[in-house]
Amino acid sequence: AVVSTQSTWEAVVSTQSTWEAVVSTQSTWEAVVSTQSTWEAVVSTQSTWGENIPGYVKVALKSLYDTKVGRFLNTNYLGRRATLAASARMGRKYDDPKSVSEIPKFIKQHKIDTSILDQRVEEFRTMNDFFARALAPSARPIAEPQNDHVALCAADSRVVAYPNVEEATQIWVKGSEFTLQRLLGPRRELAPRFEGGAIVIYRLAPQDYHRFHFGVAGTIVDHTEILGALYTVNPIAVNTSSMNVFTHNKRYITELNSPEFGRVVAIPVGAAMVGSINFHYQVGDRVRRGDTHGEMRFGGSTVIYLFEPGAIELDEDLVASSREPIESYLKVNTRIGVSTGGEGHP
Repeated sequence: AVVSTQSTWEAVVSTQSTWEAVVSTQSTWEAVVSTQSTWEAVVSTQSTWGENIPGYVKVALKSLYDTKVGRFLNTNYLGRRATLAASARMGRKYDDPKSVSEIPKFIKQHKIDTSILDQRVEEFRTMNDFFARALAPSARPIAEPQNDHVALCAADSRVVAYPNVEEATQIWVKGSEFTLQRLLGPRRELAPRFEGGAIVIYRLAPQDYHRFHFGVAGTIVDHTEILGALYTVNPIAVNTSSMNVFTHNKRYITELNSPEFGRVVAIPVGAAMVGSINFHYQVGDRVRRGDTHGEMRFGGSTVIYLFEPGAIELDEDLVASSREPIESYLKVNTRIGVSTGGEGHP
């Protein structure tokens, strides 16, 4: 009912004229995160950890982001407005106390281990509260807790990491308009500091733990909000040259001064069905590795880290997989690399 055989916009949505038809054809997000198949069937890239996405949604995503007609309709004014409206509506729905009834179904569907939560399931007031759930401190131990020269994974996520931003644009981030200046928006004056530096991209799916953490220790020196669209952050869009997801989507620029890594930028990126992103710090705060950076309300999203040239040596196995390109599934607070010349450096 969602995807027909016609060659026009009806090929993407059969009963409505906007992207809302794709994200609201069933009454809950279960329509998007069912257990029918995995994302690997959609894209030629691989992943070490599958995502539960039904076949009709995969076809719709390909129609929206991998065809000229779909991209035009999805990225014009009406398409952007429809996506924003659908995301806001989903956020309101899962902030409603009535949404608590969705929690047991979500847990069962995704086989979520509730034994590692920091509170009982019955204590959550809404679906969004559960989605942004905290874990018990012992659930995600910090790699080498006494060694701040070790950089940590910032989220339970599918990760690609490249020693050079330019290499990332050749392999993974294919948007034709992607530049550091555009990614950083109003903080574009920082771009020269990160030219030639490493980039790490953490992509979260709806079933993941959706709090993200600081991968390095340091002091928060600035935080900037950038308004924008809410396109999907799935590879079918990120790997498409005519889509510019990371430079068009809503995002935040968090800047840290790290004694071990120099200036580091962390960029949480909004996406379709992400109601909001809440932060757990203020400018001027000193943060430790593993401290909670923020939490994402319902949906999947991305966090991007930028490092200055020569500041980090990424772990070889992670880089090798990224060059395939294969996303590696990592849990938050596991190691991704070390500061150059610091303790723990090979």
